[in-house]
Amino acid sequence: MSNYLIVPPEGGLTSEERAAAISRQLYCITRPESIQNPDEANFNLFSSVMHPTTGEAALSIQLDWLIYVNAAVDLTELQLLFPLMPEAEKDALTTTITTSPTVVFDTIIPTECTVRDQAYMEANGWFPPEPEVETEDQNAEIVE
Repeated sequence: MSNYLIVPPEGGLTSEERAAAISRQLYCITRPESIQNPDEANFNLFSSVMHPTTGEAALSIQLDWLIYVNAAVDLTELQLLFPLMPEAEKDALTTTITTSPTVVFDTIIPTECTVRDQAYMEANGWFPPEPEVETEDQNAEIVE
C-alpha cells in the first residue's frame, strides 16, 4: 500500500513548491548538484499529488526506500525547507545521513512530518472517483 508525506506550506513556499523542493533535495543526497549532469536539473526522488480542493501537496513515498549517500552531500538546502525543526533534530539527521553510506527513508523523516496511508488519502478526498467515460458501445442505439 502506498504512503504519502503531507507537505504543508511553510517558509514562504506553497505546499506544492515545498513538496517539489523537498523531493529535489532528497534526490541531491545521492546526486549532489555539484556532480550532476545538466539533464538532472529537474530530477526528484518522489512524485507528488495535489488535493483537488485544498491545493495541499503530498509526496508519494516509499518508507523503505534506500537512499545512497554521496560523500559530497550538502544538506543545507534540505534543512532550510524545515524551518520549524529543532536544531538538535537537524543535527541528529545530518549526522545520520553524512556518516552512513545509505539511509532508509523512514529513518530520516522529520518528526514534524505527517505520513498517511492510501486508505487515509482516499477517505479524505485526495483521489476523487474518476468520471465515468461513455464508450461508443454505450451510446449506440439498439437495433433489432
